[in-house]
Amino acid sequence: MSKKQLLLFSLVLMLLFGNGSGLATIIPVHLSRLGTEPSKIGFLFSMLYFGIGSSGILAGWLTDRFRHYKLISVISAAGEIVAGLFLLMARTFPALAVVLFLSWFLAGIHAALVSAMVGLQARENERGRVFGILGFILGLGPVLSGFIYGRIMDRNGFETLLIINLAISGLWTFLTLFYKEPPVPVQVKKSGNQPAMQPLKISFWLIVFAAILGWVSINGGKLGITLVMTNLDFSAGDISLTVGIASLVALAMPLLLGWLSDTIGRKPLLLGLNLLGLAGLFLIGQKQGLAGFCVASSLLSLYSCFGGLSNALIADLVPPQSLGFGLSLVNSSSYVAGIFSSALVGLALRAMGSTLPFLVAMVLPLAAAILLAYIRETKPAVPKPISPETA
Repeated sequence: MSKKQLLLFSLVLMLLFGNGSGLATIIPVHLSRLGTEPSKIGFLFSMLYFGIGSSGILAGWLTDRFRHYKLISVISAAGEIVAGLFLLMARTFPALAVVLFLSWFLAGIHAALVSAMVGLQARENERGRVFGILGFILGLGPVLSGFIYGRIMDRNGFETLLIINLAISGLWTFLTLFYKEPPVPVQVKKSGNQPAMQPLKISFWLIVFAAILGWVSINGGKLGITLVMTNLDFSAGDISLTVGIASLVALAMPLLLGWLSDTIGRKPLLLGLNLLGLAGLFLIGQKQGLAGFCVASSLLSLYSCFGGLSNALIADLVPPQSLGFGLSLVNSSSYVAGIFSSALVGLALRAMGSTLPFLVAMVLPLAAAILLAYIRETKPAVPKPISPETA
């Protein structure tokens, strides 16, 4: 695919997820300092994950049926500017919750559209590397926000972060204007402008369910680290630092995994990543200092790199007529998982303490690995060199 478009998509996702990751880490700290109970914070994030997950699935279905990727992308990005303005004016918990829901809903639409456009433009033999590059540049955002947002919160207050959020929304919208519509697949051209979606095979659903289990572990673990550290009176800077270090540790992993997956296949790597999830969950529940929480967060961030591999595997297995919906669904698995994990973490910490919930959650990566073991994967084909006779 075009290097310029790949760089553009990567920069937009870096802004989107970097800013989102930074705010998602700081919002529980801000609300906790205002006296909000952990269970209430958990239900807020469940609502937010429902918004971003449902919007991604909706965007995938709409673009598979009507296309117009760029138009919908511009509208969703511009809507974030409006949401950013309302966030600055929100003064009560209900108002903050409603505006955050709108912001995450629009972000889910945009992220799904970008994934679909990348999947449609990347060739089969380069998908692993393309999604790896995308994941690498995207990962720079959480690294920067992790090291910076907590310090800004401690020194200048939460409202300063909301001003930064508004500025990023404006930049994000400007970059979106340079998107190009992806080419219409040959199968779609032959079947008309509104092709019927192809049925999705059992292997697709196994990937989706495995991804949901993985993201329940990761989202629940990440929120759990924030809530446990807040209860232990760590500063916002220290809590945000765990995210920055974890993102830095995992930064190059998508590149390595993408290259390896194009060579040896996606499945073996997906299975291996579940071991990191087990270790991360185990460490969260242990009594430890800042270094221990940084290690636990880093292991979960490394585990989360299965997202790029899942995208590449879905692009290998799903027909072009259903690729937008397929990719949006597997990407939304993170948010579907967040609906349950966020509420459960808040309730579990209150009822079971800070150790047992994470030990119980270790069963989830094991279950994900079992589902992935049943997938039949075909190794990506390596293109043959063009001979002078066929050129």
